[in-house]
Amino acid sequence: ETAMKKLANHLLAALLTLGFLPPAILKLVAVPEMVENFARWGFPSWFMYVTGLLELTAAVLIVIPRTRAYGAALLVAVMVGAVGTHLSAGEAGQVVAPLVLGVLSTVALWMNRQTLTAAFAGRATSPAEVDAI
Repeated sequence: ETAMKKLANHLLAALLTLGFLPPAILKLVAVPEMVENFARWGFPSWFMYVTGLLELTAAVLIVIPRTRAYGAALLVAVMVGAVGTHLSAGEAGQVVAPLVLGVLSTVALWMNRQTLTAAFAGRATSPAEVDAI
């Protein structure tokens, strides 16, 4: 892998972490706006904490090259849920941010897919393979 691809991978991971960490914290500390949003969407209050924990976990995983693919996969799943939630709530104008973050997460997942394919093939990804990312 070229130095530019490696740099792009790390920059994308940093961007995603910065994009998901603040909203995760806002959910976990139950900022009133987040509480109101989840109530408006019809979710129980505990679901806000689960969502925040998923976002926080993914933000941490995506920073670490060895776990980046897992974090990206989790972010894709969370963003699919966010887009679905906004659409079902009639908030089509609110889907731009989760769509962009979902696409960026998908790109990160694709860039780091060898970690997942190795795991599913039953072999560990060596530190040297991860360093090549």
